[in-house]
Amino acid sequence: MTRCGPAFMLLTVGFTPVSGQQPNESHRWRTLVAAPDVRIELDTASVQPVNHHRRVWLRWTFPTPVPDLADFQLERREVDCARAQTRVLGTDDSSGRRAASDSAAVWIHPSRGSLEHQALEAVCRWVEAGA
Repeated sequence: MTRCGPAFMLLTVGFTPVSGQQPNESHRWRTLVAAPDVRIELDTASVQPVNHHRRVWLRWTFPTPVPDLADFQLERREVDCARAQTRVLGTDDSSGRRAASDSAAVWIHPSRGSLEHQALEAVCRWVEAGA
């Protein structure tokens, strides 16, 4: 029996469908926020309009000393650009832990300047640009 290393586990998690996401769906990740300690990307292929909101997939990548073993988290979010609020509908992280939520998730108004606020503003700019 061979032992699976962390890189294999990340590859496995990277291709495991996250709840609500189709396994054969192609992704088009666009960087929204690039900071030294995190990169936040939007899957532009899966943006869904819901009433006056948008449901999006965000990928948060946190660098580690070993670039191939970066920590990441996928989030299914709903954003309301008109009210500058967002809520997390579900998450999946690089360890395979899933936290499913639902439409009863609490809306929050991220504090100005926070990473969450930067991501919200970037999603809204992308949506306004023609998504």
